Amino acid sequence: MGKKTIAFLLALILLVVFVFSSCAGDNKTSQTADTTAVQDTTEAEEEERYIYPQLDLGGEDFTLLGTTTTWGFYEYLDRDTMTGEVLDDAIYNRNRFIEKTFNLKIAVAEEIIDNVYSKINTVIKAGEDAYDAIFCPGWTGDTTYLGSYAAQHMFYDLSKISEINFDGNWWNQKLRTEGALGKDGALFFAACDINIFTLQGTWCLFFNEKLFEDLNLERPYKLVKDGTWTFDKFAELVKAGANLNGDDSFSWNANGKCIYGYTSFNAGTLTLLLGSGERFVSKDDQGYPVLAIETQRFYDVCTKVADLLSTQGYYLNANESVDSLFHYENIFMNGRALFTCAELKAASRLRTMEDPYGIVPAPKFEEAQKEYYSAKTRQAFLLVIPVTNPDPNTTGAVMDAMAYVSYRDVTPVFYDVTLSQKGLRNEESIEMLKLIRDTQYFDAGIIYGWTSALNGAIISAVDGGNSSVASIIERYKKQIDSSIQKTMDAFYGE
Repeated sequence: MGKKTIAFLLALILLVVFVFSSCAGDNKTSQTADTTAVQDTTEAEEEERYIYPQLDLGGEDFTLLGTTTTWGFYEYLDRDTMTGEVLDDAIYNRNRFIEKTFNLKIAVAEEIIDNVYSKINTVIKAGEDAYDAIFCPGWTGDTTYLGSYAAQHMFYDLSKISEINFDGNWWNQKLRTEGALGKDGALFFAACDINIFTLQGTWCLFFNEKLFEDLNLERPYKLVKDGTWTFDKFAELVKAGANLNGDDSFSWNANGKCIYGYTSFNAGTLTLLLGSGERFVSKDDQGYPVLAIETQRFYDVCTKVADLLSTQGYYLNANESVDSLFHYENIFMNGRALFTCAELKAASRLRTMEDPYGIVPAPKFEEAQKEYYSAKTRQAFLLVIPVTNPDPNTTGAVMDAMAYVSYRDVTPVFYDVTLSQKGLRNEESIEMLKLIRDTQYFDAGIIYGWTSALNGAIISAVDGGNSSVASIIERYKKQIDSSIQKTMDAFYGE
């Protein structure tokens, strides 16, 4: 028998032994899953080792409060059975895994999104232990802000719950940093992938790949990856995309043929402003919030954005009912705009779009900017633990594990569903979705309501082509300082 044959047989024997040992080990692990560390491999390049806490809740209900919406978001925190829809089934499997791991029963309560805060207010003030954890929007209506409820001491400081591993990639790091207040970094809300709405509610840019090809334009994927995707590059492409196409003007005509460079509405304008890295509120070295937009850079950002949006053909503000042709998503879907700024959930509507499209984050302001920022819609869900919960540490442990499993098993499925439009399944698009997820951003001033009036006034001005924002800031400055002081006194006052 030759040396090669002997070597082959030895390798085959070793392989059989390894496979048998692995199978035996898997059986042992499945029998003792509640007492051993489990190593999982993520869909991303990195490998995470996650140690599930040793918890046994004795089959008790673990109640989550979520909301129902009417805006086309995926709103399910659980499914009763497998449905055959891949995202439904991923949610179902995640929850059954958590139930088995911790011997609990997930119960989901729902409230209409516009009523969720009144429900929270009633339950918590009554001292009812109704919910283990709550997913609520950052801001609903005109004056209802999550931060104002935190200032009324309705939620636990999550930073003090050591069972929550906030260093893990399954928690939104930008919101963790921006949301922390004071020297001790108090954090009353967090974002993760447990609720798909949180991902779907992230603003980004969609571009028409067919129009790019017709105009012999290079798709912006490489620019994004190289860190050179800037507002100037975006503006250059927008200008190239504006085309009368035989029409007399760029005035809106549902039966017209002109093509706009970019269409959205004022939420898209906020996305461009926040994408520049500018924020309405930052923090000093003591963690104290301060107004942050009285800078030349912010004025420069407003000027560039306003100049682009003020030119007919480059920009069309179109936000009538989603059933109307005069709606930014429909205009884009009908091939009449090179770009649109929309929430990721728009991808579910764009599946029927005839032309292929791509997705990229909002551009940086300039190349020197270190990071991209992807603004979250104000209704995007944040996780809080109500103070009526008698055992926040156990809840923190369960939510951390649930966030991890969502990141590992559900988010990749969400990517796949989002990319299920023809022409969009490519490595570049997957990279863009991951980047958009990892750069999700909420301005703390918006969550607490400190800058809401200023925010609205500046967006309206810039969206209308007016970059003279210094006087607007001056008008609201004292009110903002007073609001910040009131909140900080509620947390740290005598």
